[in-house]
Parts: sequence; structure tokens; C-alpha cells
Amino acid sequence: MTNSQGRKNYGFTLIELLVVIAIIAILAAILFPVFSKVREKARQAACASNLKQIGLAITQYTQDYDETMPLDSDGTRSFKQIIQPYIKSTDVLKCPSNPAVGKPDWVGETNDVNIPRSYSGARYDSSSDPSVFAYSNGVAIGTSLSAVQAPASVLDVVESTTSFPDFSVASDGLFDCDENDNTNCLSGYGGNLFAGHESFANFLFCDGHVKAMKPLATIDTAEGGTGNINLWTIQNGPFDPTDVANVDKVLSYSQNRYK
Repeated sequence: MTNSQGRKNYGFTLIELLVVIAIIAILAAILFPVFSKVREKARQAACASNLKQIGLAITQYTQDYDETMPLDSDGTRSFKQIIQPYIKSTDVLKCPSNPAVGKPDWVGETNDVNIPRSYSGARYDSSSDPSVFAYSNGVAIGTSLSAVQAPASVLDVVESTTSFPDFSVASDGLFDCDENDNTNCLSGYGGNLFAGHESFANFLFCDGHVKAMKPLATIDTAEGGTGNINLWTIQNGPFDPTDVANVDKVLSYSQNRYK
């Protein structure tokens, strides 16, 4: 018979425990960034879904109003308030990754008290080739569908942290600043093009599709970008020469901020 009393029970040594802890720490260091990226991809997908619903609402509005897209602002409401009957929820206007989503919207010329920040109309003012959302002599323009030559190559709505209903790509000072800067960013009402989805931003195009891109990819190389054409204007024409520097500054700020 074997004498059980002669057996000895051994526990883990300190070295063994430290090895196990080190292995767990290494695995955690490897997996946590992966989990973070997966979570951000899920948020980016939810944001893209929001933009698709916004695009569908704009399309429905356009069909009801003689193929004219909604105004950026009619003086009392922004386009986000105008399309509310078609989306029936302000939750669609919230990107889960946007750092400014809980900040108040600007109500200087609108009554959008309960409209969250996350999305803005693509704006560039030009007499020859404006954007979808644009102004002429201080008056908002209602863009006709027939004026958009290549809907799949023209921006409609972009992600932003600004409180304004539009994102004016050629206006520095309000659209290339930190939304938390209450001194230099109009008391925190300005902002930037949000590219916080692993350095990408979601963009809604006039044909209703959504694409993730880096900010500088929305303009062509001739104007300082990395894309093939200018996606901001309804005819994909160039910016006015006096605006190119400001456009580069605005888009570069957003791209560098979210690296």
C-alpha cells in the first residue's frame, strides 16, 4: 500500500504566478485595442445607418417639393428640423461617436432647440458652382435635383461637431476649431469635420449612398487634397481660387485632429 501521508501537496510558486500574470497582461494589451476598434466599427456602422435614413428623408422631401432639396435654413428651422416629419425621431441625428452630440445646437436663426449635433449640410457658397447647401447674398438656396450632374459624386450631408446646420468648408475660424473652445470658437458653437471613426468620416452623397473617407479625400490633388475630384460642388468644379487655402486649412485641421 502507498502511504498517503507521505505525499506532499505543492502550490504555485511565486515565479509561476508572476509568469501567469505576465501572460494575462500581454494578452490584455493585445486584445484591448482590438476590442476598441471593433466597438468603434460598430459605432461607425450605426452612424452610417443614420446618414442613410437622413438621405432617404431628404429624398422623400424632394419628391414632395417639386424635386427641390430642403433649404439649409428657412429662417426659423434648419433642414434637420424640416425633414423631421420623414424621420420622426431626433435619435437618427445622433452619431454615437461624436464628442459634441450632447452639446446644444445653435438657435441664432433656427428654433432647433432639441436638435443634437452630429450632422451638417455640405456647404460651399459660389455663384458659379455652389454646394448642395449654399447661400446667395445671405439667402439660402434650394438646390434642384436637375442641377446635380453626378449625384453619386456630390456630398450632401457630412459629420461635424459644429452647432450650425451647415458645414462651410471654406470658412476657417468656425469650422476648424475645437468645439470645447469657448474663447476662439464662438463660445463653443463652432467645430470641425468629425473624422473620429479611426481617422475616417462618414459622408452622405446626393444619390443616397454613404461612404467613409478621410477629409482631404473629398477634394482633388490640384487643390491640395488626395481625391480625384472635388466632391463639394454640385458640378464637381474647382473652388474659387481665393477659397482654396481656407478649404485646405479646414479639412487639414479635421484630418490631423483625429489621427
